[in-house]
Amino acid sequence: MALSAADAALWLDPSLEPELAEQLIRSVALGPDSFGWFMVDRAVGNVKSQGPQLALPLVQPEPR
Repeated sequence: MALSAADAALWLDPSLEPELAEQLIRSVALGPDSFGWFMVDRAVGNVKSQGPQLALPLVQPEPR
C-alpha cells in the first residue's frame, strides 16, 4: 500500500482504532495509476545487486 505523508503518519499512530485504519486504507491508499511503471534489469531480482542504477528504466532496443 502507498499513502501520502499525512495519511502515513495517521496510519502509524498507535492509538488509531482498527476500524478507522481499515477505513483509511480503503479510502485513501494510492492506486496503481498513481505510479510510473517501467521494465528494469534482471539484476533487480538478485540480492547481491546494489546501487542506484537498479532504479533506472531498462533501455529497450528499437524495433527493426
